[in-house]
Amino acid sequence: MGGIAFTVSPSIKKNQYEQEYILSDTMQRLMLTATDEQIQSYEPISYFDGLIIFDDSHRILYGNESAIQLVDLLGFDRRLVGSSIYSSTLKISAIQQVLDDRTIYTSEEIYQDMVIRQHMIPIAMGRNETRCFLVLHDCTRESKQQQELLVKNSIIKEVHHRVKNNLQTVAGLLRMEARRSSLPEVKQALQEGINRIESMALVHDIVSHYDEDYIGIRSIYDELCRLLRMSMIRQDQEVTFTYSGEDILISSHMASYVSLITNELITNSLEHGLDGKAGEIRLAVSELEEYIVLDFSDTGKGLPQDFSINSNKRLGLTIINNLVTHELKGRLSVKNTDAGVLVTIHMKKEK
Repeated sequence: MGGIAFTVSPSIKKNQYEQEYILSDTMQRLMLTATDEQIQSYEPISYFDGLIIFDDSHRILYGNESAIQLVDLLGFDRRLVGSSIYSSTLKISAIQQVLDDRTIYTSEEIYQDMVIRQHMIPIAMGRNETRCFLVLHDCTRESKQQQELLVKNSIIKEVHHRVKNNLQTVAGLLRMEARRSSLPEVKQALQEGINRIESMALVHDIVSHYDEDYIGIRSIYDELCRLLRMSMIRQDQEVTFTYSGEDILISSHMASYVSLITNELITNSLEHGLDGKAGEIRLAVSELEEYIVLDFSDTGKGLPQDFSINSNKRLGLTIINNLVTHELKGRLSVKNTDAGVLVTIHMKKEK
């Protein structure tokens, strides 16, 4: 068993005692009557936050030290306690609505060079009395940091947008050269280069439309399928693209390598695996300990029996092998299945 005793020291002034009683009485009532819905709307209170309690007659009953320090800024009567909440320059138009409807209200207002978040919590003290907590939080620094972050994000997005435009310009120039050439080998080589450039431009284009510098693997795959369908698949050729598994977010740096690898895999499947015939191309994504696993497969004719990734001299497969091994710190396996080819890539997760 335990017991708590409360005593009042003779050195405590009467008005100070009354203030502490109002605070504890109001806080106790808040704890007794708070609903789950209200609690979700509450905010943590810091020692540095100004705390004011006023009643339904708009009379201020309590103000802590931090609130007193905001008196001049907010235009309160220097006495604070006993004055009206309306005697300040406080920008709150919802006071009466909060008291009447007993709803929580939050707003951010600018006073001189400070940003103050005003959080009001109504408390029913009884059938005929309502009090209200007014929490004043100085969020000037937070607002400045948020503004700086927005500016930084805007600059990054603009850089990605310009890089995308530059890459598309290069792809356009190569496309003009391909149209001018009469040699099929040259046309094919230029088209492969165009596809690689567009796969890199794709990443910058996706990042430029989002606030975060991260991209879902599925977004990369879906967009590359759309681009390569237009440039490499005949109208009478039926090819189905499918994605399964998790849509894992990766950084734009890592996404540029994944985009190039996926481009080469899809291109190889269309050119050599399906070879102009109908079929299916699939990508399954999963996580295994510290690795992200990409299982890329098709329903094509498969690889030659003597195929070796290390001895193969195709540029596309060389690009894939080098990027997986050196840039993504992963490993690569290629094998025939009963239905075509399966390429499995283990790439290390970012820290």
